[in-house]
Amino acid sequence: MKNEEHSKEHREGRGHDLLAKVLVIGDGGVGKTALITRFTEDRFLVSYTATIGVDFKSRVVASGDKLVKMQIWDTAGQERFKNITQAYYRGATGILLAFSLTDRPSFTNIEKWIGQIDEHAAKECIRVLVGTKVDSVSDRVIIRG
Repeated sequence: MKNEEHSKEHREGRGHDLLAKVLVIGDGGVGKTALITRFTEDRFLVSYTATIGVDFKSRVVASGDKLVKMQIWDTAGQERFKNITQAYYRGATGILLAFSLTDRPSFTNIEKWIGQIDEHAAKECIRVLVGTKVDSVSDRVIIRG
């Protein structure tokens, strides 16, 4: 009973029980911002605008009887922002590694991004590989093998 009361107090005061920091990384132009916007705002971005440095969005989701506030950090994929984005690995609960199914180098570069995670994130940080632009069937260069 006390846990339920404690949970209710958190929800009334902060709107969530738990906080999860999720970092989305990958090469520029793979669709990280579109993926995040679709998840947090339920809308699809058609136009492309490069992220400068780091952007942030959040969404509260239910997990069992808990409300989890997901802080989703959208990182710039360009090499020139590498030093800025490295600091955001610290404290991440999970990391989405995004690549485009229409861009083979973005898939090949996943190895480089894994190296960044190994160097800057906690060992227990959850990693998820996400292929984007699945709807661009005619432009697809990454095929299931």
